[in-house]
Amino acid sequence: MATVEIDWAALQHKEGELPWAAIERAIEAVAAEPERWGDFALEMRDWQRDEESRNYVGLYVPVILGEAAVRLGEDPPRREIVRFLLDTFGEAEDDNEDFIADACAYACERQGASIVPVAIERIETGDRRADWLWRFLRRARGHAELEERVKEMGKRAVEETLEGKREVEDLWPALQCLTDVPNPAAEETLQRLGKERAAELESSSLWPDFQAALAAARGDRSNEPPAAPWKIELREFLDEELETWKEAYEDSAEMEEGGQGDEEEVDRSEEAEERTEELSKRFGESEEARGLSEAARDEAVDQARIAITYGMNYLGGGVETWGIDEWREVLLEILPRKISAEPEWFATLGEVCAALLRWLAREGLSPQAEKLAQEVAEWGPQSEAAAANPENWGLAKSLIMGAGRAGIDLSDPENIDDFLRQDNERITRQMESDDEQEEEPFGGYQRQEPIVRQTPKIGRNDPCPCGSGKKYKKCCGK
Repeated sequence: MATVEIDWAALQHKEGELPWAAIERAIEAVAAEPERWGDFALEMRDWQRDEESRNYVGLYVPVILGEAAVRLGEDPPRREIVRFLLDTFGEAEDDNEDFIADACAYACERQGASIVPVAIERIETGDRRADWLWRFLRRARGHAELEERVKEMGKRAVEETLEGKREVEDLWPALQCLTDVPNPAAEETLQRLGKERAAELESSSLWPDFQAALAAARGDRSNEPPAAPWKIELREFLDEELETWKEAYEDSAEMEEGGQGDEEEVDRSEEAEERTEELSKRFGESEEARGLSEAARDEAVDQARIAITYGMNYLGGGVETWGIDEWREVLLEILPRKISAEPEWFATLGEVCAALLRWLAREGLSPQAEKLAQEVAEWGPQSEAAAANPENWGLAKSLIMGAGRAGIDLSDPENIDDFLRQDNERITRQMESDDEQEEEPFGGYQRQEPIVRQTPKIGRNDPCPCGSGKKYKKCCGK
């Protein structure tokens, strides 16, 4: 069988559109000759070392390997590829490289139930860094044997906590797993956990996760499978992600050149901010806002402004055009990742945004809003649980939490700049030191230990940690 030629030049392109033909041929090449996956692993490693590289290998390699692995069925090479994807995903999560993590997560999710045994294998090594792998265990749903293994793992983790073998604060992935893959046999164990460790669950912000897992065990929660954001087709995913990567590279180049960005972009940004302020202020004066509970009423205007601002920054479009999927992403993914606030703040988020939707409907700004409000109103507990989980924190939130632990006053932009500069200098020294060490040649995939940041760099496109709601590049990052 003739070897399929891989167009590396196209895959390493720096400008232009998606090299779809080259990507398809690369997938075909690995599916036909699985041992060639190592070439892509090496390419990914070289790309990660080269900070000056401005191509999209970090996006293409994971999805090429993931799609090729699907075509391999259950052949042994598939497991090697999946292990590489899981390791690369973990390194990206540890290093707060959100773009790479998204590409790897998509590739892993595409494996369906086949990802579960490999994830279990990693988790059962006892490595705490495998905590992020629990998210893939939900793919066991609908596969009886795998489901039973996953259910038992969740129950065993709770038992180990009760026996003192596991810290309560380390229980969050198991609790989320027991929510996604409910285990009625764990109900008694969970009840005991709630009685004996209530204070620790609350101090670790795990009480909502515990309640969700217990409700699932009792059958009090919907047994519908969790949302699967990775079910979109490969080309659609790559098209969307490529635009995001391009924007990030453009922002990076702009920062290096000292530019302030296109004036037209600034004008659009200012116009959007003014529109957001107008909508949130009018909502705050509405009968819908006055009808909120006392706890929700105090935060209503700020919550409405923040929800609209972050949704527009990350999803685009006006709030009037959002459907249920956009609202779900804002309230259950974006805000829990980006906003640093007490759990009570997130607990009222669903109530406030439902009131905002009812107001938009009454004002004639969004005809579908009244129907959306009914569902959004129930999302407060889910938003609270997602926000309390450190694995869901994005760059800005991780920065705030880390800086807060370091005693940094984040209300002062100068303090932020000093903190970022010192942290980035430290990271640069670590990376330079690591580059000077002699590395062994690639012989089969060998995992690199990542540099783990306690407080990550903040991206130019991330919300400013000062709390203004503006992008960092438009605020303290100017």
